[in-house]
Amino acid sequence: MAIVTQTVVPRVEGATERDLILDVDAVSTKEFSPKDEQLWVEFAKLREVKNTCFFGSLLDSTWRKYQ
Repeated sequence: MAIVTQTVVPRVEGATERDLILDVDAVSTKEFSPKDEQLWVEFAKLREVKNTCFFGSLLDSTWRKYQ
């Protein structure tokens, strides 16, 4: 599961673009022992969910600016 929160920063006078804050929280409700190796597998899955949400929210034109 992921919770995505977005906020548009108020426009700065004279600016041609606006800033956006995007907060992606990937969440798992599974329980693991701290020594359980499966914990790292779950972290990898959460990272994949987070990246899918983040990169899926960008337009190609926006992504190209930062490559």
